[in-house]
Amino acid sequence: MDPRIRFLIALGNLIRTGGVKTIRQAMNFAEQQFGKIDKSFVDDIVKVFKKEGKTKKGDVVPIKKKEGIQTLDEFNLSDSPLNDLEKIVKGEGNVGLPKNVNRPGGALDPVIGITRGLARKILDKKGIEIGKKDPIDVFTDTFGESINDVNNLADEMVEAEKIGRNLKSPDELLEIEGLFDIKIPKNPQKGMTDTELLDLVQEVEGEKILRKWDPGKGRKPSAAGGLINILKL
Repeated sequence: MDPRIRFLIALGNLIRTGGVKTIRQAMNFAEQQFGKIDKSFVDDIVKVFKKEGKTKKGDVVPIKKKEGIQTLDEFNLSDSPLNDLEKIVKGEGNVGLPKNVNRPGGALDPVIGITRGLARKILDKKGIEIGKKDPIDVFTDTFGESINDVNNLADEMVEAEKIGRNLKSPDELLEIEGLFDIKIPKNPQKGMTDTELLDLVQEVEGEKILRKWDPGKGRKPSAAGGLINILKL
């Protein structure tokens, strides 16, 4: 799965449990993982806040017609963001999206399914072998962040279907969006790895514990730097 989608799932749970309280905090967190983030990713972060009902007064919310991220309750998340994230990364239990999308009863986001199909079409068009790998993973390894453009198209297709709007065929839409013509970059930007994401959240949790630790009389508490200061946790 695209690391950004994993990030958004984890972000939703952190918002629900109070770990992240404002859009600005979430954007700072995202920039720590991915570097400079584009408008599309900012919009996705805002959508997660809107879905969770946590948009704060004073936060600027871009108005867009499409919703994008599906309701996070569909991912069977618990009240433990760190445990959820670890399970999402490892594909364990009934939390997050299953590695096998055909598993009976699996929680499958339709946008992800369509993204996978579109990615396969582009890879086939380019003559890139997929084998038994997930087309999304192969696409991301090959084209990097262009997977976000594919995901956005899939998002629009799902929304169009919901309102009963007729669309052109997937091949025609990919042609119109120029996705059949994308170039293979020499060094595709793929964002953070699953392990890096997990390590980072563990770092945040560890710093929160250090900040709360009472060292006893005559000693000062440990300084809380790094991500704690950035995220204002």
